Amino acid sequence: MTDAVQAFVSAVVYVRNDEAGIYGFLKWLGPALEERFFQVEVVCVDDASADGSADEIRRAAAELPGVTLTIIHMGYHHGREAAMRAGDDLAIGDYVFEFDRAVPEFPLSALDEAFKTMMEGYDIVGVAPRGRRRFTSKLFYKVINHSAGVANDLDTETFRILSRRALNRIQSTSQAFPYRKALYANSGLPQATVSYEICDGGGRSEKRDAEDGRYRLRIAVDALVLFTQTGYKVALGFSFFMMAVALFMIVYSFVSYFAGITVSGWMTTVLFMAFAFFGLFGILAIVLKYLQIIVDLVFKKKAYIFEGIERN
Repeated sequence: MTDAVQAFVSAVVYVRNDEAGIYGFLKWLGPALEERFFQVEVVCVDDASADGSADEIRRAAAELPGVTLTIIHMGYHHGREAAMRAGDDLAIGDYVFEFDRAVPEFPLSALDEAFKTMMEGYDIVGVAPRGRRRFTSKLFYKVINHSAGVANDLDTETFRILSRRALNRIQSTSQAFPYRKALYANSGLPQATVSYEICDGGGRSEKRDAEDGRYRLRIAVDALVLFTQTGYKVALGFSFFMMAVALFMIVYSFVSYFAGITVSGWMTTVLFMAFAFFGLFGILAIVLKYLQIIVDLVFKKKAYIFEGIERN
């Protein structure tokens, strides 16, 4: 793309203890966007970082006069999904890039490819690394794509670009963002994925990567519970199994009684316990069904709170 596209784009960047890499990432990304688009804003969502991430963002902002840079200071640690929702809500561009990691691990040509693909009639374009995948990621996406009933398959993505229409639809249909990618996949809008060869971006500490790993595990569990019926089916299956055991004990106690192989009081005790367990797990099965319906309707309420907004 040799000439700047006549479009206003926003870039929402998640920041959590990224002091080591956020300055370099913004200095790398900002000019690239400025070169490609007529008007650019970058929204950095500082998710209650405990290091000097905010100072590094300000330092980068002072050296990027052509880019409007905004810092959202979250009131406490919200996690990536709620924090990125805050950034999306504040972004005002016609197109919004979402960067879940402040790491330059993709070639800048991926920006061109993603935007070009969007101009072909798509509202959501994901950008995914080619080839290398963690085994756990492969397993997670295989399970959720098979069980969640999403309209478009999910995959590992480094960043994505969304049209204003896509963001407006998501924000109008869901008050909570338990797992954005699943909501995007079921938005009913045209979607595509482009791929790239992984670059060695650097700028990440082992501590930060470990924190990311724990967060991805928690989000994966939440997504499987919220967007699939895996947990519900397992719990319901166990309830029915225990009901079957209780029913077997009822039949067995009658057979033993009429066969004359019981001791005094044994049948009464077994019948009482069997009926009690049968009723208990029957009620549990009903409760589980109601809980699953509630989860399907409202997901998880996850509001966000600003501590402050800083424009540079």
